[in-house]
Amino acid sequence: MADGSRLSARSWIPETANHHPVAAIIEYHPYGKSRATAISDACRYRYLAGFGYACIRVDIRGTGDSEGLITDEYTHQELMDGIELIAWVGNQPWCSGAVGLTGISWSGFNALQIAALRPPGLKAIISCCSSDNRYADDVHYLGGTVLAGDMLPWATTLQSICAQPPDASTLGADWQEQWLNRLENLPHFVEHWLSHPLRDAYWQHGSVCEDYSGIECPTFLVGGWADGYTNSILRLLENLSSPNLGIIGPWAHNWPDTASPGPAIGFLKEALRWWDYWLKGEDTGIMDEPQLRYWLAGPTSSSIAPQAGGWVAESCWPVREPTVVELAINQHGLASAPAEVTPVTIQADLGHGLNAGVWCPFGLSAQLPGSQNHDDETSQCFDSDALTKSLTILGNPSVDIEVASNKPFGHLVIRLCAIGPDKVSTLISRTAHNLNHSMDHSEHAILKPGVFKKLRINLDACASKVPAGHRLRLALSSSYWPLVWPTPETARLSIRSGSARLTLPLADSAVYERAFEQPEYARSLDYEVLQRPEFARSSDLQSGRYEVNQHSGTGRIRLPGGVESSSTSRDSYFLDRAGPLNCKVISRRSAEVSQSAGLSNTEIRSEMSADGIHFFVSTHLSVSFEGESFFTRQWDFKAARLDC
Repeated sequence: MADGSRLSARSWIPETANHHPVAAIIEYHPYGKSRATAISDACRYRYLAGFGYACIRVDIRGTGDSEGLITDEYTHQELMDGIELIAWVGNQPWCSGAVGLTGISWSGFNALQIAALRPPGLKAIISCCSSDNRYADDVHYLGGTVLAGDMLPWATTLQSICAQPPDASTLGADWQEQWLNRLENLPHFVEHWLSHPLRDAYWQHGSVCEDYSGIECPTFLVGGWADGYTNSILRLLENLSSPNLGIIGPWAHNWPDTASPGPAIGFLKEALRWWDYWLKGEDTGIMDEPQLRYWLAGPTSSSIAPQAGGWVAESCWPVREPTVVELAINQHGLASAPAEVTPVTIQADLGHGLNAGVWCPFGLSAQLPGSQNHDDETSQCFDSDALTKSLTILGNPSVDIEVASNKPFGHLVIRLCAIGPDKVSTLISRTAHNLNHSMDHSEHAILKPGVFKKLRINLDACASKVPAGHRLRLALSSSYWPLVWPTPETARLSIRSGSARLTLPLADSAVYERAFEQPEYARSLDYEVLQRPEFARSSDLQSGRYEVNQHSGTGRIRLPGGVESSSTSRDSYFLDRAGPLNCKVISRRSAEVSQSAGLSNTEIRSEMSADGIHFFVSTHLSVSFEGESFFTRQWDFKAARLDC
């Protein structure tokens, strides 16, 4: 880099590239190319290199085996390094000068963000499971409410990743000094996020929705309906002026060729069609595809098994002649016409949320929302009559509503469900909104108890075919633990039924005729599984105490060269239904790395709680090397609450 710091990369380059330069594809994130992503990287980038691409996987500054320090997500330094990286790759003798960025999650984010800076040489990007709006659609906030289920766990995971040692054989003799410098400067990531509870300049940085016109290169957007990041795909397809395509499958947070719920697709083959078109100038037919291809399934209980349904498509997004169904939210249910305006009280029950699942699931069945019947019992529900014909919902449902609280604060949680003839309630879409915030979450105000506030709230993007004979259910509540952090006191909300309405965007999409290929990869690394991965999630609601525990382990693997690694995580969520000030989240992470230089262990424990004014976070990091203490640190932090 320009300041002398070195970024570490692993490259897969065709043997003939020095004589016949090739286009290059870069992925750029902090998860450690020498350990965490080594197996997946080898399968994917050997494959693409085999079709004539130079593939480069780079560790972000201060992570993995790269020098320097990381200070936060998506910093100015990270993006500037990315621009330098593109220029460096484009100038190598084995590169034709055409460069693409690819990535999932973090690397999908920075692909969008770097593209918006228009670096010379960047010809196209693929962004999977990413966001155009860092405040509205990421693991920190949901509608201005703190994502209790994800914010602290993700911060703890990120600290654990960044605290692990680099590869001594890559960094050289002073690797321990560089590791210690990282540890001494390790950010307490959650401090950044809790310190910015409104959508201010902190979140606007890196949010490409601030100026969609910044992205001029062709953009391929990919995600899944079960993921937390799908809203962005539809917004980007609508607002980008550059050539773009989107695929949304039934998947959670993963690549489409390994994701669940299934079916998986041969995504690397689809990516090749994209790269060949934009980086090699070959007409592969990719740009003759419909702008949006998506999986349409009927309501069904969440499962990791392949879902019933099929691939359909829209030639353009948004559809040229959209149709909607508007249903009045009346006192006794959903109807085609409004009834008399009547106040309706929304139940205040802190036990609501038992079957919420997690905001960003990775496809494990226990992470996905299950039957909604329990949560329906702790909500105010508005049901339609049985449908006389099926409805295909595509896009963001919305609710126009007037809401009042008996407290100077409040959260409104909205779920849209389908009720089958068997009475099982299945989630279609949901959201939450902090009533103290403006609709764009840029301002905060104390509510006047009993005064109604008029809102139009968009639910998450969805695609669902609701068959004839099913009923629609709109479920309203004022809490959603452990997905959302509750208000300091349980607020009792009221709405004006009769004046409220639910709007459903409909589609009449054509069946997508060209079947996707089956997944295909290059051979993997010759690694050894020493211990298999594990996952468990349990919920308990007894005697007014609510507890959710989630435990996972990556297993233990030995990579070529002898490096062994393993990690475990445990997240616990506690809430006393007698009062929301008793709630807390505890996240624990442990990681062990054995390399030629020695054995290291990293342990992190973070705890988050709140009173009526502040959030409190306490984090302890302990690192040992060769059985002896190497580094310890304690962070204690508080941030003002803006949900009250």
